[in-house]
Amino acid sequence: MPLPQCIENPNFYSILGVSPQATPRQIRSAYRELSKRYHPDTTTYAPEVAREKFRQVQDAYRILQDPIYRAAYDLSLLPQYQSPPVTFSSREDDGLPTERPLSGGEIFALFILVITLIICLGLAFTIALLRELP
Repeated sequence: MPLPQCIENPNFYSILGVSPQATPRQIRSAYRELSKRYHPDTTTYAPEVAREKFRQVQDAYRILQDPIYRAAYDLSLLPQYQSPPVTFSSREDDGLPTERPLSGGEIFALFILVITLIICLGLAFTIALLRELP
């Protein structure tokens, strides 16, 4: 999902009228209230104003409701992160490597799993042999 074009407008938190510490429930509640207020089919505002405000509210909610996009957006608000623009990509193609080397803890956990499997198979084989004896 690309970053909405209204990024140069007031920040998404002010568009929804919530603080940056708002919970997902507060963000959803603010979105629902504002989307009802500015929906072009049900508002008393001029159609152009209603469409623009409704689009801004939708864009703000789309970014703030997703924890990953919200974290990236919050980073983009910090002054030291303003130079390189934050880019948003789809989750399917996020540019992260799909393979990485295993850590020591992961190797140890796999070792324990393999040992446990071998012990369980040995125990099952032993029980099967003992049941076959007269």
